[in-house]
Amino acid sequence: MRSVFEASVSHLEWLVGHRSATVLSNMPYYWFLLLIQGGILAGLFAWRYRKKQTYKDWFVICMGGLFLVNSLTNVRWFWAGT
Repeated sequence: MRSVFEASVSHLEWLVGHRSATVLSNMPYYWFLLLIQGGILAGLFAWRYRKKQTYKDWFVICMGGLFLVNSLTNVRWFWAGT
């Protein structure tokens, strides 16, 4: 999500005025992207659980691992700006 945010936030400067490309300056936009990402992930989990009726599934385990890696990279990201 970090790369999507950084790639797209600079295109919003015409809409909101001059802002830096940090999460703290653009918190509503960051929350919007986070909501989209969470919705997609929850939809994939629900779809796969409905299909298999178990959490012991390679797809669910891989999606959980990718979500964990994404979360850990976002934690290391200096989001407050300069």
